[in-house]
Amino acid sequence: MIALVVTMTVAPENQPAFEAAMGDMARASLENEPGVKLYQLCKSREDAALYRLLEMYADQAALDSHLQTAWYKAAGPVVGPLLAGPVTMEFLDTV
Repeated sequence: MIALVVTMTVAPENQPAFEAAMGDMARASLENEPGVKLYQLCKSREDAALYRLLEMYADQAALDSHLQTAWYKAAGPVVGPLLAGPVTMEFLDTV
């Protein structure tokens, strides 16, 4: 399996809209993509502006397929303006 940790910073005033948009994407991904094993947004306990999205995919094909979905493509224009800094992504292989 492939794991992905996406780190995002969101200003307090944008957090409700961000959480709603990410929740919609998580539901669509989990309900419609059998290769998506985990899609969970988490918020830091130490820094209220810091979010991490934890994702797990069955394989590279499942990850590639996710990136082509309508909900993934639609999320960018909604989520992008809500971010307060650069997004970082760390790809991991499960052991």
